[in-house]
Amino acid sequence: MTSTFIVGLATYFIQKRIDKRFNRIEEFQKTLITIRKERYDTLLKTLQEIWEKLVETEYYIRFDLGEQVEHAQQTKLDVLTFDSKPLKDALIFIEKRSILLDDNLSSKTRDLFIKYLLSTYNSYIDIIRQAQSKQKTLTEVNEFIPNSLGDTYKKDLDELRKEFEKQSREILYDDK
Repeated sequence: MTSTFIVGLATYFIQKRIDKRFNRIEEFQKTLITIRKERYDTLLKTLQEIWEKLVETEYYIRFDLGEQVEHAQQTKLDVLTFDSKPLKDALIFIEKRSILLDDNLSSKTRDLFIKYLLSTYNSYIDIIRQAQSKQKTLTEVNEFIPNSLGDTYKKDLDELRKEFEKQSREILYDDK
């Protein structure tokens, strides 16, 4: 009876240690799941924020630049200055956040921003100056931004959107 009691007691303590280890393993797994979820949330939020910056910058170029020109004409300003801060802020924002993107998507995002948005902004300033010196017509000025951000831009933007969606799916559904 004593040996049965000792074996039972030993079994009880061994089982208790095993249960304790399993509980620690379960807690560790829960912590890992929480960390992974937070990482996924951060990456998805980053993708969304970068996309929003691209859209905001396009809006600024399409609408706000024209309003700045109209305001300068209405107030008869001698020197026309454009607010480049939204573009600088957007580019810095994208550069800071793109470290969380995969290299391909980061590069494509930066390239689209520079190729279309930044170059359209700079070229628009040039065409406004040319219009002031009567080298360009008002029609050419008015058509410039819609042409610069036309079909090719829309196609490239759509491809970039698909890349964003692809990375979002990878973040959500691929276990790495």
